[in-house]
Amino acid sequence: SKMKLSFARKEDEALLFTASSSSSSFPKDGGGNILAIGLCDVAGAGVRALKSLTTSRESGGKQLKRRDFELKFTDENGGDLVGKMIGNKNGEKETDKEEEEEEEEDDISALERAIFVKTSDDGEALEDAPAVSLVQFTDDAEENNAVVLSCLAINVMVPERDEASACHAVVRFVREHLENCARKIVFCAAMKLERGVTRGDAEKDVYCFGESETVENEKLTRLDEKATRVRDGLLKGLISGSRCAFGSENVSGIVVPGFAVPRVGGSEMEMESGETANRLERIVGETFKGLGVSASGNAKNFRATKTWWKTKEGA
Repeated sequence: SKMKLSFARKEDEALLFTASSSSSSFPKDGGGNILAIGLCDVAGAGVRALKSLTTSRESGGKQLKRRDFELKFTDENGGDLVGKMIGNKNGEKETDKEEEEEEEEDDISALERAIFVKTSDDGEALEDAPAVSLVQFTDDAEENNAVVLSCLAINVMVPERDEASACHAVVRFVREHLENCARKIVFCAAMKLERGVTRGDAEKDVYCFGESETVENEKLTRLDEKATRVRDGLLKGLISGSRCAFGSENVSGIVVPGFAVPRVGGSEMEMESGETANRLERIVGETFKGLGVSASGNAKNFRATKTWWKTKEGA
């Protein structure tokens, strides 16, 4: 079944177009006009890092504005992806089966359910989160609100059988709505990396792959892509889909090592994943600081509403 990435509010689409012209203050091949993409990766780092970026005051006077758009996966015509009802015909849940039914909940509803929700310091949920967020940082000094950086945060767990459709929907959205302001695509993710990554030494383990000029940062080590197994089906599909659609020379990534969280609710592993998200946010903020954005340090304040990474056999 074909899926589409749509605006949650129709009027946002028009708003987006008014600001999608690219900035004349950047050379065509230079900085700016970057689209960063993050998802619910193994440690839930990409989505949280990108949702937490903020405008920075230290960028030599350029004050950017941040705008948020809510997106959602829909069917081809923009209609809802309807999950099947849980429970028996009378709509009553049978208590003994409730647990396993929770597990078997129809996958389609997973595409509508945000994983990470912002919480206050005492853990209270602050707001409902959209399934997919598009955050844009615009330079209003330009006549037409040039978009300097766009961040696409995919805040849902995409079931394996829907990965291909979701990738297709994302690439299509970028082509239809962000073509003018996304010359370079940068994936920001945590990945489970095999070699030589120790938990205690994580500070210096930050990697990049792909085209290097967009992610210039001397802290980043080149990732050996041939020797790296990408276990994340959605990430893998989006990287190859973007390379096909927009050219390999325009696609790069920033990667930190991360580990899966078997259960949520305040476990130590969950806290550790929050630190991983913060580390990714910090390195992304540093890498893009020339654009006028910085890390807020809030990535770890996004808490998971449910587990998002099903550990597959052998993964």
